[in-house]
Amino acid sequence: MAYNERIASQFLYKGRKIRGSTHLQPEARKRRDRVKRRVSNAVRKSVLSLGAKKVLDVGTGFGSNVRVLAREFMGKGKIWSIDPSVGVLGEIGCMLRAEGLLKDVKLVRAKAEDMPFDDGFFNLVTSVMLVHHLANPRKGLQEMVRVLEHGGKLVLADWRPAASEVIPHRAEDFADPERIRKILTQLGISVRSRNYRYWYLIQGIKTPK
Repeated sequence: MAYNERIASQFLYKGRKIRGSTHLQPEARKRRDRVKRRVSNAVRKSVLSLGAKKVLDVGTGFGSNVRVLAREFMGKGKIWSIDPSVGVLGEIGCMLRAEGLLKDVKLVRAKAEDMPFDDGFFNLVTSVMLVHHLANPRKGLQEMVRVLEHGGKLVLADWRPAASEVIPHRAEDFADPERIRKILTQLGISVRSRNYRYWYLIQGIKTPK
């Protein structure tokens, strides 16, 4: 089993372990990989030059985002990455250790909907391709905002609800980005968003209510 397939087999989707895998044609896989690289680059640009000392990655997944954060904030801050799957955390811990990136990273087993952190603990909260995995997306977003300090930055990216073999799962499994934007606005986030063909990016600052 390939490395990414081994990690994906440990994923929890809406609270349950994913069973089986969907075969992708080589061209579709290449397109999906290109999209993921563009998402990583967009997130990296979104956090450039931030003086964050405490950073949260919500949804460890394949480890792509925590790797970006570890490289950007190495020696300047601490990164926490949470995931409910012990298997995922074990695999990504080994990967980060091999790449010399584990020193400033703390991997924590936790659900996005119930985080073990104090209110306003983080300067920066990020979540990449995670919201559609949540059994209760609104609660997950509430928790992201709760643990973010006033004036702190939120960066969120996920797939759009479009029908394409490039996008995992079914189109109806994904929330419309406008709905996510409205929820975050209600929670006190000053939001800027941008839609791409297959995905969307939301950036926001937590403002006092």
